[in-house]
Amino acid sequence: MFRPKALGGAVTALATVAAGVFVAVAVGSGPAVAAGTGTGYLHTNGNQIVDSTGATVRLTGINWFGMETDNKTFHGLWSSNPWRGQLDTMARLGYNTLRVPYSNDALKAGATATGINDFVNPDLVGLSPLQILDKVIDYAGSKGMRIILDRHRPTSAGSRRCGTRRRSPRRPGSTTGRCSPSGTRATPR
Repeated sequence: MFRPKALGGAVTALATVAAGVFVAVAVGSGPAVAAGTGTGYLHTNGNQIVDSTGATVRLTGINWFGMETDNKTFHGLWSSNPWRGQLDTMARLGYNTLRVPYSNDALKAGATATGINDFVNPDLVGLSPLQILDKVIDYAGSKGMRIILDRHRPTSAGSRRCGTRRRSPRRPGSTTGRCSPSGTRATPR
């Protein structure tokens, strides 16, 4: 049977979105109804994302990177805009889902967050990256937002190229490369 390649890509994209929805967690003490993210856990029903009551949910997401970098905390905490103000702006603009990429390094015991404006964000001074993440998740939940935690890479020391950028096997001299279990390149590019 003939299947267009575009269909395979669409199915893969849909599966990726569905997987991300299952990773989305309800946060905060109350339901996230105010921002339109439904109640309880999300799942798919046909081509719809629905909450635990079966109500259709529309996710409008934004990314707040930084937990996967050498700073091990959210980008922009160095600015003159307090972290709560940044989340307030996201919610006011209609975003109800926050994607947080992180690295394993940010969650390790003894990890230190850097790049924080301690005059504007005094409540973050001396906190570990995980404690800062907890504060952001709690506050986002109070605004009716959901969080998608994305284990983006194993270390915060830059992008791991191993296995992420593959050259075409049709081009002479190119290799796809393989990663060892430690994440380092086991074969040359």
